[in-house]
Order: sequence, then C-alpha cells, then structure tokens
Amino acid sequence: MHNQDISTLPPLFYGRLARMLAGVITAGVVLFMGREDLGGWGFWGLVFLGLSFFIAGLFAVPGCEITAIPNLLLPKTSQIHCFCPIFTPIDKLEHSLQQPPDEALEPK
Repeated sequence: MHNQDISTLPPLFYGRLARMLAGVITAGVVLFMGREDLGGWGFWGLVFLGLSFFIAGLFAVPGCEITAIPNLLLPKTSQIHCFCPIFTPIDKLEHSLQQPPDEALEPK
C-alpha cells in the first residue's frame, strides 16, 4: 500500500456511505426543485451527478464519482480513477486507520 496512489484504492465503509448519501441528497434536490426550476441542463446534470455518487458508493469506485458510470462500461485495465477533493481524503483517512499500528507510525 505504500507505493499505491490513494485515488486507486477502493473506498471502505465510510467512503462508500458518504458517496451513497451524497447521491440520495442530490436525488432529493432534483425531486424537490423539479425540472422547471433547474432547467434542462441543471436537471440532467444533477441526475447524472446523483447517479454517479450512488454508483460510486455502491460499487466502491475509487477516486472521483464522475468516473463511476464510464468505468462500469470499461474493462478493469482501462478504468480511470482520479483524485476527488471531497472523497479522497475520507478514503485516505479510512485506509490509514485500517493499517496495523506499527505500519501506521512509519514515516512515508
């Protein structure tokens, strides 16, 4: 795990939960505001974003949620995972807490 980029590690429990919760909240915003208030681009953009959040959490997609839907269509060797300023720190913290105590104390 020392040499692996954190954005390629799958999210654990709290990272997955945060992504799925963001998806549910986004869906709630879409349902509450409706297409008339959001406009066409806003409505469909939030639908895509909400689905991406939920799929990223459901399938433990690492990194940014925007890549979750395209990565479902790609083979594992071609998938793209990039840094997400919201979820990558959660994943990094959760993975560091999963390390054995002696490994967590080593400088990196």
